[in-house]
Amino acid sequence: MSSVTVILGGSWANRFENINWIEEIEQICSQKKFSELRGEVGLWLVGEYKAKKLNQEFRRRSYVPQVLTFPTKNREPDMDGIFRVGDVVICGPLLLKEAKCNKSDTKLIAREWLEHGFSNLEF
Repeated sequence: MSSVTVILGGSWANRFENINWIEEIEQICSQKKFSELRGEVGLWLVGEYKAKKLNQEFRRRSYVPQVLTFPTKNREPDMDGIFRVGDVVICGPLLLKEAKCNKSDTKLIAREWLEHGFSNLEF
């Protein structure tokens, strides 16, 4: 059974009232492929500028991504005993555009993007 603490942040963190991000992550972590996940994960909901800037800085790509994942390189708990798994960054404006374009529920798209981000974490 996974045991994950989620740190939720970013300029878009409070703009999706219909999505309980913690609940979505708990459901994702209950899947067998994520059952070994332990530690702290940062979920950052950001705007297009920040997403593009992160993509340029860390991946040398100059477009606005839907999802970015930054796994932690350190395999040991830090000084306070917490294992930091990594961060998942979701571009809020693209999430809304994708849902509108596909005439889909924002929550469903968010779930897909979260699963994609979590699948790229190394645990």
